[in-house]
Parts: sequence; C-alpha cells; structure tokens
Amino acid sequence: MHAFNRLFATIRNLVLLACVFAITSISQNAPAFRSGIELVSIPCTVVDSNGAAVAGLTRDEFSVYDNGVMRTLQDFWLDADLPLTLGVIIDASESNSRNTSGLG
Repeated sequence: MHAFNRLFATIRNLVLLACVFAITSISQNAPAFRSGIELVSIPCTVVDSNGAAVAGLTRDEFSVYDNGVMRTLQDFWLDADLPLTLGVIIDASESNSRNTSGLG
C-alpha cells in the first residue's frame, strides 16, 4: 500500500509539472496585441499674455512637444466659423425699478 501511495504521488506530481509546463509554453507563444497611433488631434486656443486670442497663426509659428520632443505637424487648420453664445441678463428686481421704469 505504501508503494502504491508513492507511485500515485509521483504520477500526480508529473501531471502537475506537465500542466505547468504546458501553461507556460502557451503563454509564451500567445500573440501579443500591439497598437500604434498614427494621428492625434489636439484642439487648442492660443492666447497672448493678456488672455486675448491670437489670430492668423501659421504652421511655422506653432510647435507641439511630447515629453520634451518636438513632434511633426501633419495637419494644421484654423477654425474661423466657431459658434458664438451670448447671454442677456436683465435686473427687474424692485431695487432696480426706478432705472427700468421707462422701459415698459
């Protein structure tokens, strides 16, 4: 009986070793997923030191750096037809009634 238990333990260990070896070899031969980015869009607004938008920039006047490395600009365009949103606020409270009395 003792010899049978030793034989069974040895066979079990060999089977486990074979499974570990098979899993290791499968994971090493599995194809790796690789992806590359060809073009990144970077929408931005350029302002001066006063916060006013800078108009009329050309490609030569604009640089993009990624981790300290200057990147090549493949496409460069200026949006001139941007949407404009306006808001009107009217103070019609009682405290302002003498300023708005002639409006109605």
